[in-house]
Amino acid sequence: MDKSFVLEHCKGGHLYTLVGAGGKSTAMKLMGKQLLEEGYRVILSTTTHLQKDEFQGYPCHIGALDSLPEIQGALLAVAGEAGEKKYKGYSQEEWEAFPIPLDTIVLVEGDGSRRLPFKVPYSHEPVVPRNTARIFLVLSAAVFGKEATALNTYNLEGLQEAVGPQPYYTPEV
Repeated sequence: MDKSFVLEHCKGGHLYTLVGAGGKSTAMKLMGKQLLEEGYRVILSTTTHLQKDEFQGYPCHIGALDSLPEIQGALLAVAGEAGEKKYKGYSQEEWEAFPIPLDTIVLVEGDGSRRLPFKVPYSHEPVVPRNTARIFLVLSAAVFGKEATALNTYNLEGLQEAVGPQPYYTPEV
């Protein structure tokens, strides 16, 4: 991800939500690193669930948003543990009530895709707080030119409903 793009579209004191397919966690971590280099404090989190293994090495706050410690650099903030492999995030309402200091940027994953490269959301997705300043849609270019299957598409039925029974990933789709 181009650093100038990130700096042009992210400003302190705001929350940004990443939605879509596989690559959101990677994009969020890269954006966070680029914003740290510019002197921002960065909170990484979710409104759903995050894979624990994707955030190894990040300082982690597990608990209420209003009990966040003073942030130095980047911090993964989650509401709790949702089992052995995932963290549980905060609700839309919790993010909407959270005051974001001007020297801080919050990057939030708004949905999951089971690590698949393309996603068609269900009606209850994504979970985007109303105070989101900008939504970033993430999808993998690895699917271009390939047939859509259950191995590369989250909610294949939704895609087939929208574009037909045997879709191939093209720029038009």
